[in-house]
Amino acid sequence: MTFAQRREHWLKALSGEDRHSIKNQLWEMTFDLATFDVINEARRLAPPAQEGGVQLNGLMHRFLNRGFFNSQMVAVRRLCDTYDLEGKKSVYSLTGLLKDMQKHVKLFTRESIFRAEGLEYDPGPTRQRYDKYALERENAGERVHCISDHLDWTKIEARHEEADRLAGITRDKRAAHDTISEMVFNNLLKKVEAACQDIRKYVDKFIAHAATPKSRETIEADKLSITLKHIREAHQQLCQVTHFLSVYVLGDACIEFLATPQYDQFKYIERPLISDADKENLRKVWRDFHDQCNQSNQWGLDEFDQEFINKTKDMR
Repeated sequence: MTFAQRREHWLKALSGEDRHSIKNQLWEMTFDLATFDVINEARRLAPPAQEGGVQLNGLMHRFLNRGFFNSQMVAVRRLCDTYDLEGKKSVYSLTGLLKDMQKHVKLFTRESIFRAEGLEYDPGPTRQRYDKYALERENAGERVHCISDHLDWTKIEARHEEADRLAGITRDKRAAHDTISEMVFNNLLKKVEAACQDIRKYVDKFIAHAATPKSRETIEADKLSITLKHIREAHQQLCQVTHFLSVYVLGDACIEFLATPQYDQFKYIERPLISDADKENLRKVWRDFHDQCNQSNQWGLDEFDQEFINKTKDMR
């Protein structure tokens, strides 16, 4: 497989349109965090309650907090998944992407990078064409003129300078066979691991699995406390690595990590969830479900016999 083919595969994982691409995972995470920030600001502005605290419903806001933190931690955990990009258990994750790039690091030659990105290797001829074009425009009396991509020699030179730094060499040592240093991927993997390690432990022991006390003791999981600060730091680290891979390693476009809503996200936000007159309807919903839960206590030996033993007889 050529570098260009592998690059296309990596870009699909990083910023493709699939619902699980790394870009789309980050979009969902950042949008939810922005929403939670809005909710927190609304909480700060809530009027005080006579009995203490503020005039906000505890049932609703505990539910919002739990849902937000659990979903955010799972999202971070998914981006740190160590499964490969290919195979029966393949996933789209930053860790998996970085390991795949590391595995194919020899494909990252300076020459193959320029070819895959559609750039001329030598900026000299492009600069000559630009100088000729600029002189023609100046002779025509134009002081300001636009530069099309095929005349932008500075873009070629800038990419060479980026390749120098990624390969860990100086300008005078440039060669077509230069490859990105494996240390680049090692450092990016460490950055992702630092962002994810505590959150991954928490998810593994408390969310994805109901770990026993003995299992939790192996990593002192009960001492873990994930705060909003942890979530923000993980966001920042994961977005930084994604941006770096997209722009500097794969030479693609910069990713906007917070999607712009195509609607007014604050429409009706000032409206109460329900009127005081309709509160009894909510109490009834709660009572109905309470009764439904209690019905489980009525399922005993007679019900067991009827449901399973009779089914076994029918199968004979």
